[in-house]
Amino acid sequence: MSADVRQDNDLAAHYNTARVAIAAHDSAKARMEATICLTGAEARGNDVRVRQAHERQEQGICARFSRGRCDALVRFINQAE
Repeated sequence: MSADVRQDNDLAAHYNTARVAIAAHDSAKARMEATICLTGAEARGNDVRVRQAHERQEQGICARFSRGRCDALVRFINQAE
């Protein structure tokens, strides 16, 4: 396997770990894994993984809130950017 493929597999593993953490309502782990994925994706210039990592970060934050509060929080974050 080439180094590029291995690096992308590592990013995918962090992305998937973040998904599992969100399902388990472990927002701290979800945010941590999404941040690792985001940092790696930005370093590689991988726009798809960057977008995915941002989505997981938002979902990690939302894991602590009810659905309505989460939607309001995401709207607030998006307005700030």
